[in-house]
Amino acid sequence: MAQEEDQNLAVEIHRGHRKAMEQLIRMHKDRLFTYASYMISREEEAKDVIQEAFMKAYTALTVKYDEPKCRSLAIRAWLFRIVRHIALNKIRSIQR
Repeated sequence: MAQEEDQNLAVEIHRGHRKAMEQLIRMHKDRLFTYASYMISREEEAKDVIQEAFMKAYTALTVKYDEPKCRSLAIRAWLFRIVRHIALNKIRSIQR
């Protein structure tokens, strides 16, 4: 049921409904922050990762993807992949 709700939100975001993005953020931000915090021990860096992840997700849902693609996404897993990618890039840049 949660995946279906996420997919419906993705379609609504694609259609330009701002409240849908706000709801998606509320639903997933805590879990994503916990995951980012696990990867990056600095709280502020983890917050930056989450913010960037939601911006990338919004851009993808509104610009890059068409409605059928939005409907077919496994949103939760997709968001975690985005966070992982951004966090790993941030870790690499910190280590330099």
